[in-house]
Amino acid sequence: MQFLPRVLEAISWAIKSHSLLFTSFYELETHILDSLREKLSLHSYHVGPTIPYMTLQDMPPKAVDHTHMEYYFGCLDSQPKSCILYVSLGSFLSVTGPQTVEIAIGLRASGVIFLWAARGNTVRLQEASEDWKICLRVKEEIEGKIVVRGQEIARIVKWLMDLDEEESNELRKRAIEMKEICKRAIEKGGSSGTNLGAFVKEIVQGHKNQSN
Repeated sequence: MQFLPRVLEAISWAIKSHSLLFTSFYELETHILDSLREKLSLHSYHVGPTIPYMTLQDMPPKAVDHTHMEYYFGCLDSQPKSCILYVSLGSFLSVTGPQTVEIAIGLRASGVIFLWAARGNTVRLQEASEDWKICLRVKEEIEGKIVVRGQEIARIVKWLMDLDEEESNELRKRAIEMKEICKRAIEKGGSSGTNLGAFVKEIVQGHKNQSN
């Protein structure tokens, strides 16, 4: 509820705006973006994802720690395909200390090889689990606090990484599909690049009209 006043304020300003710029991309939230265009009498542009994308080869030398990089990738490449779990807690939502401990316990108890990033990018969890179908929702209330025990985390991790499980394979397949859709959106000629160009063109044209 603490975010509600800010959301309402943002909506009130949006209605008065000339244009809206979204950090999402069209293929991800087609029905939402189409609905906004129908209901709002203003221009809207989707230019996401706004996270810098580059391959390891594209990164400047100073941005890569080559001292340990070869060792890290060597360890990862030596493992069987699809056996490593990537864990990211995101940077938008905070995780309590007790929950972090339970996650660590669960990951270790699962016996699955994992790579845990302390910081990363997050998506809206409800959409990710219900609409996009690329993650699982896990919630357990203990003594008035939401904490998922390590035992439950271990069970879910084992299920997720079991290549014989049809549902977990579908989840993994869907995540790969979303990755490819995201890449196409930011490629040359993709929906986000095209929208960004249209937005810049509108700004330039508006500036010219004011000058005249």
